[in-house]
Amino acid sequence: MSNDYFRDSAYFLRSAADKIRENMNKEDVVSGALFFSLGIERILKGILYDLNPIYIYKSPDFKNSVCILYKERLLPNFKKNRDISKKPNEDVLGFRSALSRAMSISKIAAERASLLFALSNIRDIVATIYYQNSTSKKPRRCLLEISIL
Repeated sequence: MSNDYFRDSAYFLRSAADKIRENMNKEDVVSGALFFSLGIERILKGILYDLNPIYIYKSPDFKNSVCILYKERLLPNFKKNRDISKKPNEDVLGFRSALSRAMSISKIAAERASLLFALSNIRDIVATIYYQNSTSKKPRRCLLEISIL
């Protein structure tokens, strides 16, 4: 199985790097922070995927993961088996969960955990403001702090 998470991370990190300038406007700061956090998240998932592909799923149990990762190997009558999910949950971990797992096997993730959790919070603030049109003053104040960084 191919690990596309590292390839995806390179795309997002290049996109973040393209936004970096001496005089950045707010949009470039926000999109750069978002691209950077997406790139880091993909690296964390890539680390887990390399260890074992099922570790990136929210439901990594056999009942679920066999349908996702080895669907082509299932026999035609597998739907009659109670140990196989009829509707597998293909949801993958979010940033924080991937970081929590990666901290156990990656020295860099463990050493930089507080910084990476802060990056996850920044991404959540950006998503709240730009994708849900939040009117809360607290996320807006945090965004202004991010712009100063």
